[in-house]
Amino acid sequence: MKETFIIELELIVLTAGLDLELAKAAQILVKDMIKVKPGEDILIYADTESDMRTVEETSKAVHSVGGRVATVRYPAPRGVGEAADLDIPTPLGAAMSNCDIMIEFSSKYLLYSTPWRKAMETRRVRYLCLSGMTAEMMYVASVALIYPHSPAFRKRLQSSLKKLSE
Repeated sequence: MKETFIIELELIVLTAGLDLELAKAAQILVKDMIKVKPGEDILIYADTESDMRTVEETSKAVHSVGGRVATVRYPAPRGVGEAADLDIPTPLGAAMSNCDIMIEFSSKYLLYSTPWRKAMETRRVRYLCLSGMTAEMMYVASVALIYPHSPAFRKRLQSSLKKLSE
């Protein structure tokens, strides 16, 4: 129990001011995962329930590698997927079909909505659903990509897990 509390407390302290770490996580997302190329049109969208820190940092990362980024923020729809159709702003639907990459941070996802389906039918759009992604989640995900290959990280993780099982 004590070890669990310490690990959770460390995570809270680490995520309290994640400006630099979040910037690095966004760079990893854009360069290594999505592999944005200069000149590509990237649409990043989020609803009003989303963590806008992730949107902002990802937008900066896309711009820094030469992508042409547009961000759209809209009121959270009443449903998800196709159930959100009535609440999706028309300009967002148009943008979805006219980009190279869509990155979704919406809390109420638009995956399987009518505008999403139309975008996928173009066979041009690459899509990444990060629905509900928070700054803390983005940071932890980037650490999971970078540090598992580090012997020091593995040793510390194994030690913490061993203490938890005692």
